Amino acid sequence: MIAFDFGNPQNLVLFIIYFSVLAYLCIRNNNIYTNILLEFKGYRIYTCDLTCKVLDDHTYHDSIVISKSDLTQEEGNDVPYWDFENYIYITANRGGK
Repeated sequence: MIAFDFGNPQNLVLFIIYFSVLAYLCIRNNNIYTNILLEFKGYRIYTCDLTCKVLDDHTYHDSIVISKSDLTQEEGNDVPYWDFENYIYITANRGGK
């Protein structure tokens, strides 16, 4: 951002084009770390250890969880989630939240 002179209209247009292309690529490639749509929607990314109790107590270490709610307040509680990818999970809504 230091290279752009915002006083010059041509540089302002170049800045907008550059970051629009960057945002498009992040969204298109599902790069969740820099996905601007997640930021606009209010999601946060957490690294958590998850224990799945469906068949047996299996713990998934250092899983990525995407959530709108503050998961730091949910430590030790049951949190419903949806398995998005091998190590990426998205929390499910709880009763209209």
